[in-house]
Amino acid sequence: MYDEVVYSDTRARNMFGYRVEGDEMRPFFRKGDIAIVNPNLEPRHGDYVVARKGSACMLRLYVEGEGGPLLASTAPGETPIPARTAMVLGRVVERRRSYR
Repeated sequence: MYDEVVYSDTRARNMFGYRVEGDEMRPFFRKGDIAIVNPNLEPRHGDYVVARKGSACMLRLYVEGEGGPLLASTAPGETPIPARTAMVLGRVVERRRSYR
């Protein structure tokens, strides 16, 4: 389950916002943060990305591994998954946080 937020920016086409629902990317992203995603940029090692696997969307860290790129969580104990098993929707270019 995911929550998509529409975001419009003249710097890039088709950018969108992804509302973080869990804590698997703490301390960098918290529940309720909005990750602004640019689908036109190719991910590089160390970038945050939003990916879809089946019907689930997730925010993950894109890292180069021995067998190819991986999507990793920053939570301890979470096993990275091969990037080829998911569809990377775009690279995170900004984080928005509400303090209310």
